[in-house]
Amino acid sequence: MQGRNVNFTVDPGLGGTGVIAWKCDNLEREGIPLIAFDHFSCTSKLETWHLSAMDIAMMISGWARRSGMSVVRLYIEFPRAFRSAAGIAAINRGDIFKLVYLIGCIRATFPLATFKPIPVEEWKGQLPKTETIRRCKKIMPPHLWLGKSTHLWDAYGIGLYLQGRF
Repeated sequence: MQGRNVNFTVDPGLGGTGVIAWKCDNLEREGIPLIAFDHFSCTSKLETWHLSAMDIAMMISGWARRSGMSVVRLYIEFPRAFRSAAGIAAINRGDIFKLVYLIGCIRATFPLATFKPIPVEEWKGQLPKTETIRRCKKIMPPHLWLGKSTHLWDAYGIGLYLQGRF
């Protein structure tokens, strides 16, 4: 995989961030399978969320570098505040701002990559996580199933969406 051009699809979260690497120059035009994936999380305290965001971004960057991946396109799920009780609570806690900060940190670690935010309401809306996983499993071979991390399944779902397969 040395020097391979890849596209990253990312489902960001301070509690865990899922990243899928796709072997291609442009995921939106090529139906290329994933080649690597990982889940990144940090155990920093809540009051240092900004440090956790930077740590997660640096872990992702380090993983790409160690794996010999050259990230040419970066697709990251972009949050939306839904007008539900949970959405309003997320706004009140500042979760949306923290997530956008994390997205900025990840973006900053790949300055040469083309960046495209993928609005959550565009690719899956308020689809339950169980349904997202079910749709992904219909396409992904069982030997590649991603385990329990919903962030990885969402990152994979974003890739399928970009290929018109979700």
